[in-house]
Amino acid sequence: MIKNPVNPDLKLWMGAFERFYNTGKRKLIAIHRGFYFFNKSEYRNAPMWEIPIELKRQFPSLPIITDPATFAETGYDLCRFTKSHGPRNGRSDD
Repeated sequence: MIKNPVNPDLKLWMGAFERFYNTGKRKLIAIHRGFYFFNKSEYRNAPMWEIPIELKRQFPSLPIITDPATFAETGYDLCRFTKSHGPRNGRSDD
């Protein structure tokens, strides 16, 4: 399992997978925990969905797990977030 980098850098995240793959590791999973956002944001870590979606486009067979708890500051925020954001039913086109 490889977590996304703190900064929103797709190439850095892809590089981590390529390095593990080049050592013979084949059972890789991405963990999307959001990205630190320098500007004021309603999220602790901004989801920036375009980055994990592009990662999936580059590596179609790579499983991606999202950890929505890392986006929210409080339990209330987490409930609000999970009801209103992100792909539904594991599909990025919803």
